[in-house]
Amino acid sequence: MTSEVGRIVIHFGQGHDSKEGKETIASIPENSVGIMDRGFAAMKRIKELLGNKGKDFVLRIKNNITLEMLENVKCKVGKGKDAVEVRVVMFCDLEERTEFRLATDLPNEGEGAVSNEEIAEIYVQRWQIECGNS
Repeated sequence: MTSEVGRIVIHFGQGHDSKEGKETIASIPENSVGIMDRGFAAMKRIKELLGNKGKDFVLRIKNNITLEMLENVKCKVGKGKDAVEVRVVMFCDLEERTEFRLATDLPNEGEGAVSNEEIAEIYVQRWQIECGNS
C-alpha cells in the first residue's frame, strides 16, 4: 500500500453529498481506496461499496448510527433489514473532542492487512487535502 494520492474528486456542496454517491463510487480507480465523509454514509451506499471488488473504501459514518459489535471483529451498522456488517474503526481527536467512526472493507489480517491506526491516518490525509493542509 502506498499513501500517494492519485485522484481527487471534490464536491462543493450545492446539495447533499449523497446525490453524488454513484459518481463518487464510479470514480474510484481499480486497486484504490475511496475516502468519503459522513454525507455518503447511507446503509444502501455501504452495501454498494462492499459489492465493488477491487475498489476499497474508508467512509466516515455518523456518530448516532447504531453499532453492534460482532464476534468476527466487524460491526453490524444500522438497524433491522437495512443493517450491514462491516469493519468499523473508531478514534478520537482529543483536541477537538470529536469521535470518528470509519466503516471500511480494508482487511485487518492476512495479506494486505491494514491496521486501525493506518485507517485513521488514511482518513486524516483526506481531511488535510480537503482543508488544503497537505
